[in-house]
Amino acid sequence: MHMVIGIDGGTWSSFDQFSEKMPFLSSMKAKGCRGVLRSVMPTGSAAAWTSFATGKNPGKHGIISWEIKPFSEKIAGTGDIREMEIWDIISSNGLRVGVMCPPISFPPKHVNGFYVSGIGRPSINENMILPEEDAARARDMLEDMNTIEYMKENGRDATREKIAAMTVKKTDFFIEMMRKYSPEFGFILLDENDRFQHFFWDDPEALGDYYSVLDASLQKIYDEFPSANFFIISDHGFHAAPKKYFHINTWLMENGYIKVGLFERIKILLYPLGKKLLGWLAKEGEVPAWMKRFVPHQENIIKNIQEKPDFLGFNNFSLFVRNKEHIIEIRDKLKLVLDQGIPVFREVNIKTEAYTGALADNMPEIVFLMNENYAINTNFSTSIISPAGTAVWKGYHTFAPEGIMLCFGPDIKESMHLDASIMDIAPTILHNMEVPVPRDCDGKVLYDMLKENKQTRYFDSLKPEGSTDMEKGEEELVKKKLRDLGYM
Repeated sequence: MHMVIGIDGGTWSSFDQFSEKMPFLSSMKAKGCRGVLRSVMPTGSAAAWTSFATGKNPGKHGIISWEIKPFSEKIAGTGDIREMEIWDIISSNGLRVGVMCPPISFPPKHVNGFYVSGIGRPSINENMILPEEDAARARDMLEDMNTIEYMKENGRDATREKIAAMTVKKTDFFIEMMRKYSPEFGFILLDENDRFQHFFWDDPEALGDYYSVLDASLQKIYDEFPSANFFIISDHGFHAAPKKYFHINTWLMENGYIKVGLFERIKILLYPLGKKLLGWLAKEGEVPAWMKRFVPHQENIIKNIQEKPDFLGFNNFSLFVRNKEHIIEIRDKLKLVLDQGIPVFREVNIKTEAYTGALADNMPEIVFLMNENYAINTNFSTSIISPAGTAVWKGYHTFAPEGIMLCFGPDIKESMHLDASIMDIAPTILHNMEVPVPRDCDGKVLYDMLKENKQTRYFDSLKPEGSTDMEKGEEELVKKKLRDLGYM
């Protein structure tokens, strides 16, 4: 059996700090094959976990965020993944699989085994599991949670306990389903870790307590399947909330890429005042529509500057550039941006440097990773750099590409260090299971970690066709949940 446990947002820098709270993970780290697992760009769950599952980059599978296309406001579903995923391939080769809560997983897929939708499902009341005979049990064991609303109503301590309990129940349900279906391959995503770290990254006591629960869940799965080959991985790392904002539209304006007239510049100057006024009024009740129109706010500023802007920022990691002649110039200038002698960007790439494949043209023209002390702010400002405001989120992963990898089991070498790409895991597992590997995988088989040399078989994988549209009500439920998690 091959078992993949995804720890969303897992990072060695934090796990090692709390090693006494994670005795199982620490002991296996000393014995197994461990290393850093490099994510893809962007370092978000949608793109990264889909890149794990397909072994391919977003330019091939087509998923860069939670929307089908940037700015479309159409939520991506399983039908929008343009490549076969690891469970599709294993299942099509006559082996059973068990899949628990990957992102971009609604509607649930028909596989040889079981499949449970995760992040991106509308709610537990929808058809989120196949076979449907397990739906009632899934609703008993899994739940949806708006963390911000829950915290406001119940407080921080109750929120800590709630997220921990969700981790335990999901683990128990996964084990229960694995027992029932006896698959040769299992996958579970413990995305509660990511949620917890977002809200409690600055609270060592809370982190330690949650990591203890997480570690116990890992051990529980191992104790149930001690003869399996385990791959414990994360989609990205984590870091503290940024201290400063980089106002990218202001930078574009000051460098002559956005043309702004005097009237619009006055609006930009008025924007901070208008924002404060709206915030003050909001405390007294709902802001009237006429006041929103009267007070300049960011959306109106952008709309009035250009009806069809040359630059569209997307999800804090990229730029879509209409004037293709400026792409290389902007990339090179962003690389040189300094703040008190410190580079603001740690990596800036044009899309041909970051993506390959038939869907690469749909990707942003420029993608970047920033120094973790900085975050993109699309608001126009009187300065390019400004102090970051306080937010409910205490931890971020927007610019943390270093995830974790810990592998152990009867087929895996012991006590070795090996860094890899998140796209390497699927072809490695397929190879070791003697299942054909897609010929156009971007990931490579990690032969160095495996005890036995086998002949890798390849095949030309089929390309899934068609997309799955959600109903409007379902889509709004998904958007609300993704906004709570900071993904929209």
